[in-house]
Amino acid sequence: MNRKLACVLGGLLCSTWLTALNAGNAASVSGSAPSVRKSDAPVDADSAAAENAWRAQDFNQAAILYGRAAEKAAVQGNGKSPDYSMRQIGALLVQDALTPDINILLHVVSIFQNEMSHVSRENNPEQWAVMQFHLAQVLITISHREIGLASLEQALAITRTALRSLSRKQSPSAWAEGVRTEANALWFKGNKTGNPLFLQLALSSLESVQTEMKCERSPALWAVTELFRSTTLAHMAVFESRTDLLKEAEKSARVASNILKVFDSPPYQAAIWSAFGSIAMLQGEFETGTSAFRRAITDFQAVTAIYTQTHMPREWAETQSARVSSLLHIFWRNDDPVTIGQAQEALHAVAALFTPQKNPRSWAVSQIFQSYVLIEKGRLTADRKLLDQAIAIQHTVLSAVSPEAEPALWHYGQTSLARALYELAKLDRDSLTLNKAEQAVKLALDTKSDGMVQDVHGYEQQFLGRILLEKSRYEKGVDSLGQAITAEKASLVDFSGKKFSFDWISSQQVLATILSEMTARTGQARYARQAVALFDLCLKKTQQAWPEARRRALEEERLVAVQRVHAAL
Repeated sequence: MNRKLACVLGGLLCSTWLTALNAGNAASVSGSAPSVRKSDAPVDADSAAAENAWRAQDFNQAAILYGRAAEKAAVQGNGKSPDYSMRQIGALLVQDALTPDINILLHVVSIFQNEMSHVSRENNPEQWAVMQFHLAQVLITISHREIGLASLEQALAITRTALRSLSRKQSPSAWAEGVRTEANALWFKGNKTGNPLFLQLALSSLESVQTEMKCERSPALWAVTELFRSTTLAHMAVFESRTDLLKEAEKSARVASNILKVFDSPPYQAAIWSAFGSIAMLQGEFETGTSAFRRAITDFQAVTAIYTQTHMPREWAETQSARVSSLLHIFWRNDDPVTIGQAQEALHAVAALFTPQKNPRSWAVSQIFQSYVLIEKGRLTADRKLLDQAIAIQHTVLSAVSPEAEPALWHYGQTSLARALYELAKLDRDSLTLNKAEQAVKLALDTKSDGMVQDVHGYEQQFLGRILLEKSRYEKGVDSLGQAITAEKASLVDFSGKKFSFDWISSQQVLATILSEMTARTGQARYARQAVALFDLCLKKTQQAWPEARRRALEEERLVAVQRVHAAL
């Protein structure tokens, strides 16, 4: 089954805490008005009204009024225009936190670009560079919500150009901010493309910052960077199937959390829990049971206690999506209908915030999650309508996402479509629908993306094996079974770095089922003997991790294989 995909998507969704910290949005947590120095005193009614609107938490009105004040100040030439424009940006960012909308961020970008036209790179390179970094941070947030890589590539180009104008020795703080921004962009690019190379580059950037930065001098900033580094290591651990990186990630997160806890800051506390939740969720990829995913859910619940639905709906919604990912993984391991019901409730709660107009990419991801839920409920209840809904959702998502613009997301959507078609074909006993499922997953396998992580290929091969096994039931020969064996062995090669994980065990189980069926078709006992050995391995490795019902099904399959060995002899 298409299992790891939801985990990667969940990792993408819960990552916005990084952008929030890097963009300096901590003010949005308290909702306080910006401080006004004497030199910044209001010069007209609009700026004074903007202050009052901010205090009343009418951030949309505050942004409009600060914009008017900035325009008047520019005409008057009193030097206040940049200050009011920055306040307008602050109000818009808070408004976006409350009502997430990509169009608000696009407005922020236009204000930044207008203000930067008045800042000389030659006369004040550090101020110019920092403004470029802030612009890049907004573009990264836009990229998190838009389909495609355009804003992300723009953010990288802007950041790298600005870094070239700085001296690491003369402007260490500005340089560090720029490198962290570059790392953030690379991190998102790695997750969007499924290419671990960009995560490696992000890690190198972060480590170069920490070489320059001293924990004693800037403990909070150093710890935030370390927390960022820990999540990067955790994602690399899954992409490269390395448990050593996962252990290093957890150790890194604990070091950072011990420092940040001292500050008693809600954004820092939320970032800590989000990091631990992400690491636990990724750790679940290497295990056969559900304990890591349950820890992740507990951690994400701690985040939503800080970022509530009414106070910080954007972060709340992103964290809920990460929670859905963990719930899906638990369900795939124990077939508990309560778990799938909880996932559906969470998706329903965030639906209003994730619309194709305001948050197209978040919408697409949540739609893929929704299709998973419909597929599983349709499978459990034999409800054809639910499967039809899942298929319709995936067609809509795939019409908006291309493999060139969003390689990872497209692969996940394509495999989810194949899964829905497969379950529908089994329910209807329809070989034509099964052929459509086979075509869908083969299209995913044939569509190569540069650097795509091996696991994605492994899941697609694993699922192809399942489809071919089902297809063999409509045939007299063993051609499909032979192809299924090849597909499952290929998936095991891709999962070789995660030996004894749930996914590796699942491929072994499917392979055992196929081999047992080969004996039934050919009368050759050697296939069923191999199947018995594989079933024994699966039973041994899932002794404490899998629920009794699932293990009982394994034992029944093993018994069938044993009987086929005796019959062949």
